[in-house]
Amino acid sequence: MGEFSFSLAFIYNHHSMETTLSPLGTAKKKSVRRFVVPILKALVSLLFAFILAVSAQVTYMYATYQPFFISGESMWPTLNFSSRYTGSDGSSTLIDPSTGDYRAPGEYLCDYGLMDSSEGFIERLERFDIVVSYSERPSVAEDGTIVPKSETLVIKRVMAFPGESFYFSTEPDELGAFYVKGVGESEYHLIDETFYDPSLHPNWTEADIERIEEAMTTGTVYRDAASREKYPYLSGTLEEGEYFLCGDNRAHSGDSRSKGAFSEAQLVGRAIAIIGKAKYVIPESGTPSYSVSLFDYRMPCDFEWLIS
Repeated sequence: MGEFSFSLAFIYNHHSMETTLSPLGTAKKKSVRRFVVPILKALVSLLFAFILAVSAQVTYMYATYQPFFISGESMWPTLNFSSRYTGSDGSSTLIDPSTGDYRAPGEYLCDYGLMDSSEGFIERLERFDIVVSYSERPSVAEDGTIVPKSETLVIKRVMAFPGESFYFSTEPDELGAFYVKGVGESEYHLIDETFYDPSLHPNWTEADIERIEEAMTTGTVYRDAASREKYPYLSGTLEEGEYFLCGDNRAHSGDSRSKGAFSEAQLVGRAIAIIGKAKYVIPESGTPSYSVSLFDYRMPCDFEWLIS
């Protein structure tokens, strides 16, 4: 009887152990889940916050700023540095900034950006800011409305402001250097054009740097009678409401050196950032057109900011 009781007790206890113990490894799985689940929740929350922040920034920028496209080489290498041309035969090549004229039929991949055209943007302009402007001086109606003579827009850099005097150096050791005398100042001072500094642009090749050095000098100074005729405004004093604008690719830019000062009424907006690439299509016949797809945009963290 005693042996039987012991056997029953053993069987009962053994059965209880089998029914109450968890299967092998379950406790370890629960332990892993206890750490993994909170981490996944945190990652999802961060991703959601990131998407929300990006959406808010994009919405804000498009509600605040206006788009602009760049179909030309006059601001190379700052803008359209890697612009490409695709011909009707499907071949694709980088545009040569010394020959690219953006006129041949085909598809061009150009920079696309946003500009501040809100009221008062002119008061916020600083030297070397990049502006979008009408190519010709518009007329101003009696009520102050600006009536453009041409809808053609150009994009250039602000070099000098109303009331300032300026000149380009013709000295051999500083050919093309830009000097400015501010309002009320008695002497000219050299303007350090940092946008031409190769050390700030590691992606420039030796060939790029040679072209940039040529762009700084060619067509900038009086070399002969032809240069004086082409660029009659290489020195002077700006009147009230006048701005001296230049393209960075000075060897291939129609700007204040040939056209004279730009009026305040010509200025359309201050370039804020390059946010992607646009397709500029020139058909065999008809009007050129721009298009931007979702895949042509950059993330906000990759915007190329044009203001400090």
